[in-house]
Amino acid sequence: MTAIRDANRAKIDGNDRLGKAVSAALQDAGVQMARWMRPGGSGVHVHTGGSWVKVFWWYATEKEQRTAPVPWIEENNGGVRVEVAAALLHAGFRFTDDGADFALTYDNNRHV
Repeated sequence: MTAIRDANRAKIDGNDRLGKAVSAALQDAGVQMARWMRPGGSGVHVHTGGSWVKVFWWYATEKEQRTAPVPWIEENNGGVRVEVAAALLHAGFRFTDDGADFALTYDNNRHV
């Protein structure tokens, strides 16, 4: 039982490090990052939970969700998604792309 718990803890800790490393890489690349509950704070959000790290566009307020453009996909020849993918690749991360979000796992990114 202890071995299972220790393995789970190692994966959770690895995903936490991965999420922080992904956030840092995106910030270093100049990607517009989300700022919680602030007008004009919409941006890329890195969510760490369970066995995945997800990267997606997040609207800071409900009003922005209804009225703001969708830079994640529409602007700049593919939008911010293209910028995020390039930054992740440049930083050496392995990820999957489901067409909406990017997903990363510690198992595929043990270098963090």
